Amino acid sequence: MAHQQTDLEAFIRGNARYRLKRLAMVPNRELTNAITCHIYHVQLVRLAKMEDLQVRGTTLQRLHGLYDAFLSSDAELVHVRILRHPQQQ
Repeated sequence: MAHQQTDLEAFIRGNARYRLKRLAMVPNRELTNAITCHIYHVQLVRLAKMEDLQVRGTTLQRLHGLYDAFLSSDAELVHVRILRHPQQQ
C-alpha cells in the first residue's frame, strides 16, 4: 500500500518491521546479534536506493516472494529467494 501511494517513509518503516520480524524467527542469538550490529550500515545504503520507485517495486515483489517461500516451508526456495533478495537492479 505504501508503495502504491508512493509513501517512501511508510514503505521504509514497513520494510524494517518485516526484517525485524524475520530476524526474530532466527533461533541463533549470536547470528542475530551480528546481523543487528551491521543493520544500520546496510540501511544507509538501502535508503539511498529506496527513493527510486522501480527499486521499491522490485524490493516489494521480492519480499512477497520471500514471504510466500516461508509460508510454503520449502527450505530450498527460501534459501534461493534470500540470496536473490538483496540484489537490486
